[in-house]
Amino acid sequence: MKEMDEDNNFDQDDLTRHIAENAELCSNHFNEEYSGKLDFSLESISVIEEILDDVSNRKKSLHKEERSWLINIVGSYIFEVGRQNFGGKYYWIPSTDEPILITGQPIFAIAIIVFQKVIGRIDNGKDDSITFFFQGYVDLVLNAEPGASITYN
Repeated sequence: MKEMDEDNNFDQDDLTRHIAENAELCSNHFNEEYSGKLDFSLESISVIEEILDDVSNRKKSLHKEERSWLINIVGSYIFEVGRQNFGGKYYWIPSTDEPILITGQPIFAIAIIVFQKVIGRIDNGKDDSITFFFQGYVDLVLNAEPGASITYN
């Protein structure tokens, strides 16, 4: 993931740029195979589900570096679908060494953590549906009341 500065913090602009670049890399990498459907729309999450189904089916043959790369780019893509459709800002969680997207500030704060869900989908197959997970986030954002503060993971 992204390098920390001397204070063990991430610059928010750099973190956003890094996640956006990795999401674009995901789109570019898989778009030909999936007929250009990785367009950052809410519907494109179903394509991510297909991609992760394929990855899950061949998980035993993945090298550690390839697995890590796929988790990073696919997780970044999911984050960017959320940010591009609902707004929000990325923050770094030092205790778990991963990003979080917080949507709706200052009226409400719906936060989503993605990378562990991508790992779960690869390891556990369809039981850890990304489509179902992401729809839960969408529902929370669309139905959030002022003052709501929920972390969805």
